[in-house]
Amino acid sequence: MSNNVERYVALVYWLRVTSLAEECENPKDVGFECAEAGKQMRFYHDKITGVCQPMFYKGCGGNENRFESAKACREQCSQTAPQRTRKGKVIKQQPLMFKDICNATYSPNIVKPLDRCKLSDTCEANYSCHQGNCCPKKEYVCKLDYDSGKEAVENVHEPRYAYNSHLNTCGRFSYFRAEGNFNNFLSFGDCMKFCGVQ
Repeated sequence: MSNNVERYVALVYWLRVTSLAEECENPKDVGFECAEAGKQMRFYHDKITGVCQPMFYKGCGGNENRFESAKACREQCSQTAPQRTRKGKVIKQQPLMFKDICNATYSPNIVKPLDRCKLSDTCEANYSCHQGNCCPKKEYVCKLDYDSGKEAVENVHEPRYAYNSHLNTCGRFSYFRAEGNFNNFLSFGDCMKFCGVQ
């Protein structure tokens, strides 16, 4: 009898895992306009980036890859989406702090004071000395996986771009406005200009 129960539990678990994966792997589908409902902000799981992205749902139709909130999307698609910590430290907005210091275009809100230096060999690995500051090397920045960061404010995010070294192009992701890493650009153009020519 216990073997049957174990098999049943295993089957239910397998069906749940399979249905989660299928639901989260569906393509983005905004549906169609109808009289019953107007446009609504929803979230879908982007299977290429593995990130829950915002979309405007037209009100009818579509597929099951549609969630009321980013949190619901992440919870449902957690097996395929990268995890991140909630409630990041609120950081004063300094959009291009590194542009002047490191002559770069990446733009994360991260708390990482740059070490001072006189020569590149005094900087930690993956950093080089630029005008007296240890700045991350281009090769290092462009090989980092994107990082959505932490939520500074619940459900508030902004579009950013990160370089994907496997695809040799930049892709859009949702940045939650705190922390993250240096592979974080305000525009596709900035991202490709910095990382596109290796």
